[in-house]
Amino acid sequence: MPLDVLRLRDSDLMALATGDEFKAAVSLWCVAWHQVPAGSLPDDDRLLARFSGAGPAWRKLREGALRGFVKCSDGRLYHSTIAEKAREAWASKQAQRARTAAATAAREQRRRELEAQRLGQRDVVRDVQRDEPRHDQRDVARDVHQGTGTVKGQGQGQGYTPTSPPLDANPTDAARVGEPPPAAKPTPAGAICRAMKAAGTVDVNPGHPDLLALIEAGATEAEFVGAAQTAAGKGKGFAYAIGALKRQRIEAAQAAQAMHRGPMATDAPPPGRRTAVDRQIATMNALTGKDRSHGPAPAADPANVVDVDARVVP
Repeated sequence: MPLDVLRLRDSDLMALATGDEFKAAVSLWCVAWHQVPAGSLPDDDRLLARFSGAGPAWRKLREGALRGFVKCSDGRLYHSTIAEKAREAWASKQAQRARTAAATAAREQRRRELEAQRLGQRDVVRDVQRDEPRHDQRDVARDVHQGTGTVKGQGQGQGYTPTSPPLDANPTDAARVGEPPPAAKPTPAGAICRAMKAAGTVDVNPGHPDLLALIEAGATEAEFVGAAQTAAGKGKGFAYAIGALKRQRIEAAQAAQAMHRGPMATDAPPPGRRTAVDRQIATMNALTGKDRSHGPAPAADPANVVDVDARVVP
């Protein structure tokens, strides 16, 4: 039950009732809100004493606790403010039910439209696949018939039934007359949907716009099969597989755009310039008499060697 704070603050009950009367009155309001009809109480002091929680003191609190209640023609006590709030709550509930029913009807209508669209796309694909072999068979029969000729007086007039194909007829075409039509070649979208269905994705749709866009962008059948297997492993359907493949190709395109083109620059020093390591090696070689390869020192020239007896220098 909504509480109108301003009306309660300015009411006679707030100004004139005692604490026990106010408590009993609020308890009766709560009970009246859930009664049938809403906003009413039975005119029975025994029930009112229990509803208000006053017990034996009900007789003393009755007048203040029932302030605002009026006895009506059906014998029940009604409070005008509570009845007003009950009518507002009922109107709000009815409006909410109407909005919910309208939303449910809209969703159902949208579902039927999508289902009709899906069935229509399936029928178009089926009709095309069915009509293509019929057209091929009709063309073959027409070509063979035109090759027989219909000129009278040459053994092919009325009543003549040829027992062999004419000389100018294509034997291959003549052999195909009367045979079952060849299987129709599926469209690229149909072939991919068939492969995805074999990979575990059953709710395929060859007319899905993202599927057609991916085919136009160059996605291969192996990519679709991989996406279908991943979706089937996660318990997902056709829409998830197509969305995942679309995201993968977008991310790959973004990575390709951000990748460096051409050879990478190196930090090698320019020719003629030595690094700190080279300078350290040159210093060690100068001190030890070794070359850059750290091999043994070259033999000294005998003419430059001074050979003296060893002695202790004081």
